[in-house]
Amino acid sequence: MEAFLAENITTWISSLDGSEKLNFRGFGLNALFMLSRTPLQLPFLHAAARCWNPVTQGFSVGGQEMCPTFEDFQALMESACSVVILPQLRCGYAQALGRMCGLTAHDARSLICSGELDILGLIQRFSDAGDRSNHYWQGFRQHALCLCLLSLFLLSSGFGGASIRLIEVAQGLREGKSCIAMTLAETLMGLDSVYRREATRFAGSPLLLQVMFPTRPHTYICSHHSTLRLD
Repeated sequence: MEAFLAENITTWISSLDGSEKLNFRGFGLNALFMLSRTPLQLPFLHAAARCWNPVTQGFSVGGQEMCPTFEDFQALMESACSVVILPQLRCGYAQALGRMCGLTAHDARSLICSGELDILGLIQRFSDAGDRSNHYWQGFRQHALCLCLLSLFLLSSGFGGASIRLIEVAQGLREGKSCIAMTLAETLMGLDSVYRREATRFAGSPLLLQVMFPTRPHTYICSHHSTLRLD
């Protein structure tokens, strides 16, 4: 399902014209337009997870530690924002989604089930460009695209699905705040869970984690019986 959703999102991104991409910059996620084209190499990521040290929060590579950092993720996302989004306990997510995407109360509730967002439903409703001169519609599409990008590429759940709390993250991004610190924290906790075999799925951003490696001094990750090279 995730591969299917990612394919639909990349198709949506490729359909955006120059003005749509420019108007989307307010969310601070435009770097994902290119990064999302990178296919996840799950065998490599699982091999990397076996080199993970939960104590030092780094990868033990060749006797040295290589730690994912805020600066790494910030550089990949081309972000200079220093105002972070802080987790908050909120309610009324259906109402917030309705305002954000121009949905009726019924339609907004239909996209939320058991605390999760229906990402496929959002794609089906908003991936069509529609009337590009309708600024209201285009604004709703931007928020929907933001939610989809967060779910698939930055704040993935380690157990599948998309948390409704992504709605408050999207609101924060629209206010000019950054989700980089939150993404890094979720990614590190996800690595801990995979290393301890509490989960098989990577949470946070396995995409940024994978893309980060070629930018660091070490180009080899050793697993039990193999060495995976990043070219």
